Amino acid sequence: ASCQISCYSSASTEPDAAATSSANQLTAAVSASCGSASWQVGAEEDWRLANEQLCQPLLPAVSATDGRPADGREISPETLASALTGKLDSTLDGHSLVIVDCRFPYEWSAGRVKGAINIYMPDQLLEMMFEQRMQSQVVLVFYCEFSSERAPRLAGLLRGSDRQRSLLQGIYPSLLYPQLCLLRGGYRAFNSDWPDLCQPSGYVKMSEPAYAAECASCVSQLNAWERMKHQQRRRQFRRRRLVRNLSDCSMD
Repeated sequence: ASCQISCYSSASTEPDAAATSSANQLTAAVSASCGSASWQVGAEEDWRLANEQLCQPLLPAVSATDGRPADGREISPETLASALTGKLDSTLDGHSLVIVDCRFPYEWSAGRVKGAINIYMPDQLLEMMFEQRMQSQVVLVFYCEFSSERAPRLAGLLRGSDRQRSLLQGIYPSLLYPQLCLLRGGYRAFNSDWPDLCQPSGYVKMSEPAYAAECASCVSQLNAWERMKHQQRRRQFRRRRLVRNLSDCSMD
């Protein structure tokens, strides 16, 4: 998804060509990072396993539109607004609502859904969810600017990691976080419809030229994490190959 950004402000001006070009380059870099293999840990399959087979989603899913599935993984801005204002307390059935804003810090600082925590790095998400652990049953709602790239990738990473943990512990299909969904339309849609439930209520798009340096820094962090994971996978592959070769030699 495009991260070309502008600021929702009466003082906004058209960016010059150089700034726009720089923002577009950052957009491409983020798209490349989010599309890399390690971000796609069986996301589509795991969504189905968790939301269709293992449990019924507590929050009502949006209807299918434009060929997009209504499988329990997306909720509407109206549903989130109802949950935030206490209208769905009985529906949540004692679960706590945890809202994860997957945008970059400068986007989050300008405006966010009330109570949302800012997590944009994969390692930060995994540490919070598996090392610190939530103390109660939760419904996790992920969003980014449009909920089309960063939020789905992080949600998919969490689902895949949760599934791997379950398999390794021999408790599959039990999951720590079966209630996992995306906010359709992301912060942009929610902020447009429910600004009173955003605090603060501003909106800065991801590739706003004024924040090019901050965007580049965040992209650099994501790329560094991706390189680290790639190196880890290579080392694991080499170890497995060495063990296999040694096993073959012992059988000769």
